[in-house]
Amino acid sequence: MADIVIKDRTAANVTLTALTPSAGDTVPARWRLENLTTYAGNRVNALVRSQFNKARTSRRVELLFNYPVVMTDSTTTVQSVRAVATMQVIVNVPQNVPQTDLDNLAVLGSNLAASTLMQAVFASGFAPT
Repeated sequence: MADIVIKDRTAANVTLTALTPSAGDTVPARWRLENLTTYAGNRVNALVRSQFNKARTSRRVELLFNYPVVMTDSTTTVQSVRAVATMQVIVNVPQNVPQTDLDNLAVLGSNLAASTLMQAVFASGFAPT
């Protein structure tokens, strides 16, 4: 397990710090962005967990990314979470297909989510029209 470096909206690097690795199926690995807010509970965080389906023919991988929108009271300087924006990605990974196909799934799916159009969709909350 390692830290994850991603780009923010200004194209600056930000680091999600590795907190805990997965201890096995259904137990998530966790990361947190340590430098945006004072309180750990108010920080951007991510988790990934995985497990077999009942038939053990595929693996389900779930990525959950939470972005708390933190406001600071100008009088008291107390921070509070106004809302939490959440992004969830679920990938079904069949166990009976060539690894090259799974590699292509990972690259194409990740690049689709990173595309300018999908970023606009995620930011607006509306599907393309």
